[in-house]
Amino acid sequence: MISVVVALLIVSSAQLASVLEASADAAATTPAVATATVGSPDPGNSAPADTSDLGPTSAPPWNPPRALARRPAWEQVMLLPGRIVSLPLSGLGYVTRATMLRFEDSGLIPMGSRAVPTPHPRLLVLQLPGLGDRTGLGGAVQLRSPSVSYLPGFNARYAATLLHYNSALLGAALGPAAVQYGYDWRPQDQFYGVGTSTSRDSLADFGSQDEFAGGILHWATSPDSVLSHPHLSFRAWGGPRSLVTRTGRDSKEVSYQARFPALASATLDRRVEHLVYGGSVSTDWRSGRPHWSHGGRVTIAAERYDAPLQALALHSSQSDGAQFTRYSVETEGAISFMRDPRTIRLLVRVTDQTVGSGRDHFLLSDLSRLGGRDGLAGFGPGRFHDLDLLHTRLMYVFPLARLFELELHSEWGAVYPDVWKDATLASLRHSFGLSLRARSDAALRGELGFDVSPEGLRIRYALGGVE
Repeated sequence: MISVVVALLIVSSAQLASVLEASADAAATTPAVATATVGSPDPGNSAPADTSDLGPTSAPPWNPPRALARRPAWEQVMLLPGRIVSLPLSGLGYVTRATMLRFEDSGLIPMGSRAVPTPHPRLLVLQLPGLGDRTGLGGAVQLRSPSVSYLPGFNARYAATLLHYNSALLGAALGPAAVQYGYDWRPQDQFYGVGTSTSRDSLADFGSQDEFAGGILHWATSPDSVLSHPHLSFRAWGGPRSLVTRTGRDSKEVSYQARFPALASATLDRRVEHLVYGGSVSTDWRSGRPHWSHGGRVTIAAERYDAPLQALALHSSQSDGAQFTRYSVETEGAISFMRDPRTIRLLVRVTDQTVGSGRDHFLLSDLSRLGGRDGLAGFGPGRFHDLDLLHTRLMYVFPLARLFELELHSEWGAVYPDVWKDATLASLRHSFGLSLRARSDAALRGELGFDVSPEGLRIRYALGGVE
């Protein structure tokens, strides 16, 4: 295909040059209008007819002198190493494609586009717990009330894991307004100290009990289609929160009060009440299948953790914790090339927390963190903690076979007391990784990969919900 395009360009250039030459000769001799004489077609001559005015002609169209190969020899030589490396994946893709075609023929996989969501969702849904890294195997169940016009919809969700993490959430929504109440218990989150230069030998764990209630207002533009995102959305929220930091429950690790006694004296078993309120604005112009390959998104948010109000406090109106404001900006964009898209993405994320009072009582779970799914995936969960963070990720996605693609990425980031004053290029930590992703023509179905950092290698996987 490339050779044909190049040949056509060469012929078009030759025709244009002949026209320009004929026009110059005519201008130099006489202003008379030149008339092209079209001869009889010569079946043995494949060269294009000479015409000076680009007018209609009965001459046969130009054809290449011989059949063109799908790829020239030099291109086949250049692609040979890649074909050899991806040969096992091509075989796996063939087997998977045959299996999926069998499912499609039997009706187990729908052939059409995704159906428009019905106004009557399922009342009972079983899900994965979604509680983050290193929380153990588990599950979640969600109950929804039947959808009735002009009446609020109710939902309840409970998730639990074998490592005793659990989360409960009750909510009700009507139009753009919603209210919710939740309780989370996290018994063994990891903590290495504050800052980017902390040692791996300082690993400890802590527990946290988080109870919250509040209201949410949400407005968004209508998406262009069922599969697209709202281009513009606004959110505002507010309500009380009560949080207590407990000793870690991991029998294999040291609890944080033994490793960091100064931090524990200001936070351990201390109930901290806040009135939390904030807002966010998001714009989303992503598009493409099976992974999003064009456009981008931007989210800007501000959230205030203020002194509690007596009328709204969950347990006590006494303010024993830090009062602070969290600002966050996250933006990601993508460019792609070729029909089966090869995509380059860049993500930039910044969090800035400004502490007004009570800095000594700042809770561990309120610190910005990196490691695992929070960014810098080659490091363990909770590897870095501090007030602010800077995180970037550069990703390249390209197809291997019809049902598989490979994703390569590089991450750079760090945590700081003040991101605007302390961030330097030399202070950034780095992590690299890749993953093999299974896909259909419409969406990604799962991934299996690994991430590498100076501290080791971590395996990651996902089933559904890759993006």
